[in-house]
Amino acid sequence: RSPGRLELFHRPGRAPVLLDGAHNPDGARALAAALRGEFPFRRRVVVLGVMGDKDVDGIVGEVLGAADAVVVTQPASNRAAPADRLAKAVRLAGRTALTAVDVPAALALASELAGEDDAVVVVTGSLYTVGEAREIVGRDAVRLDGRPRHGGTGSRA
Repeated sequence: RSPGRLELFHRPGRAPVLLDGAHNPDGARALAAALRGEFPFRRRVVVLGVMGDKDVDGIVGEVLGAADAVVVTQPASNRAAPADRLAKAVRLAGRTALTAVDVPAALALASELAGEDDAVVVVTGSLYTVGEAREIVGRDAVRLDGRPRHGGTGSRA
């Protein structure tokens, strides 16, 4: 797997973090399927940050099927969709979302919501979002698949 694609990190004393740069409905659908099959945690808290030129409603619709809670945010990019736009898409899909001002705040809030009892924090929606989360998580985490951590995320979507 490439960095930022179904990349699972263990964090001592906190819920693990799964990073996946799904930035279109097909990628989000594949992530949701993986969460139900390959990563069957009891509780999934999703951090979602998407670029404004992407199919926000399509991504949200796919991700919600595998999310127990959603925290929306916007990565540090002038292309990012505002978090309130994501929150509205989540509401229109019949769910509620918490909003965080940036990716670090979203990751902290999601970690709090997840606790550590068979839960996972899933960061997705954009490689920008995943890249920011990866910088934070990589400081105090261990990759569960044994591969060395890489710097950066490669191409950005």
